[in-house]
Amino acid sequence: MADPCKPDKILVVDDEANIRQIIIRVLEQRGYRVKEAANGAQALDFLREEPFDLVITDLRMPQMEGLELLERARELYPETDFIILTAHGTIESAVWAMQRGADDYLTKPFDVRDLELKVSQCFERRRRRYEARRRSPLEPLVELGRILSSQTGLPTKLEQMLEQILDLMRRTFAPNGIVMTLFDPQSQQEVTVIQSGLVPEALGYPRLSYEAMRQLAQRPRGWCLREAGDAAPLEREAQSGGGITVPLFVGEEMAGELTLVRQPGAPRYTPEDAQLLQIFGFQVGIAVLQTRTRQRLLEAFQNLRQVTVEAVQTLFAAVGTYDQYTHDHSQRVAQYAYWLGQRVGLVGRELEAVRIAGLLHDIGKLGVADETLHKNGRLTSDEFDRVKLHPVMGARILMGMEAFAEAVPLVLHHHEHYDGKGYPDGLAGEAIPLGARIIAVVDAFDSMTSDRPYRPALSVAEAFGLLRGAAGTQLDGHLVEEWIALVQQEPEKVSGARLGLESR
Repeated sequence: MADPCKPDKILVVDDEANIRQIIIRVLEQRGYRVKEAANGAQALDFLREEPFDLVITDLRMPQMEGLELLERARELYPETDFIILTAHGTIESAVWAMQRGADDYLTKPFDVRDLELKVSQCFERRRRRYEARRRSPLEPLVELGRILSSQTGLPTKLEQMLEQILDLMRRTFAPNGIVMTLFDPQSQQEVTVIQSGLVPEALGYPRLSYEAMRQLAQRPRGWCLREAGDAAPLEREAQSGGGITVPLFVGEEMAGELTLVRQPGAPRYTPEDAQLLQIFGFQVGIAVLQTRTRQRLLEAFQNLRQVTVEAVQTLFAAVGTYDQYTHDHSQRVAQYAYWLGQRVGLVGRELEAVRIAGLLHDIGKLGVADETLHKNGRLTSDEFDRVKLHPVMGARILMGMEAFAEAVPLVLHHHEHYDGKGYPDGLAGEAIPLGARIIAVVDAFDSMTSDRPYRPALSVAEAFGLLRGAAGTQLDGHLVEEWIALVQQEPEKVSGARLGLESR
């Protein structure tokens, strides 16, 4: 994106020297910095050396035509604008050029005033985009959320999702090169490298090691502004840089690293850019972690039409999916939900689905950092927003696998409120699946009667009082009373289930 404080840079590309000279003379008189190229191949060489804000190029040229130049230049500089020159002054040729990414067009022979106007309009649009981005990063974050949410209900395709995210990063950060490296969590070795544009190493930005990424992730500012050729960028705190590196760190797992770089002469990245990229990195890390967990599930259950809770329990014990509290809490919720489901008349597959969903209801917390889950105090609004995403994240992991089809809506909706004020969809009353309402009651009960970093466990009597206080608003009042009656009649069930998931 052009820096409004500097003269705008324009590259004029045409195989007719007289046309180039007319354009250059007009633009230089208006204060623009202009360079010329005799064909698309030469223009691409110039673009590899330095960025330009605007390229004015002929459509038909020997060696490389204008649209090929546009496509290849956009790989280097996604935000470079293009005005196409064409001798074919028809609506069809103009539409054809615009459909392929041109920002505007001029027909030959052109009026000098039209040239001045279109160039001026182009830079005005660029300035508006620049100012809008400085005011708020919300637009790219909304689009990022759309990319991630579009995977709901579909088998997760990590490569396809990452390509969409890379395209968004190209448009948001205007880098000359991007590299995304994914690590294997066991071997700590690189397993996937995705690159776009110029290779960062060639510009003096080598990839950082797994250990360097873990070190960076532990810092209050989990990102690094870098200078080309700096062999130890983590040892210095730069206020701007030609490159940014962020770790893809989620919970306790290091998923990978992401580096964006710009060529010398391009606007430098700022701490605000780095903070925005850190949010992108967090979301990419979640996508990678969800896909890995989903793949483990697919590998374990690909030949089963139905899955047992014991098999799920064994799987997650083996892969270490949960921290200890979430693991034990999920086991208790699964057992409590099974007992309450029995009491209200569930049988067969419906009852088993409630039990499985109880065990998996917090699987989406894979994407929530441990310091948030175990925070000794009130969550910030941003932390709470991340926690609130976990039902949707959990559903994404499980969707598309036949063995979990009946458990998915229970995982997705276990934080809906009976009065419609819950999340993620604001369902109310009996529109909330019965199994999800059951899990909501026993989930709340176990959370209240367990020690947490911010408070000791409540007594069963205190928990009953709070459950009744939430009846009809957060919780289904009928299920609250059924649970209380069950525990009062068989209090040994509660203390017994605390020790682990019991047999039926």
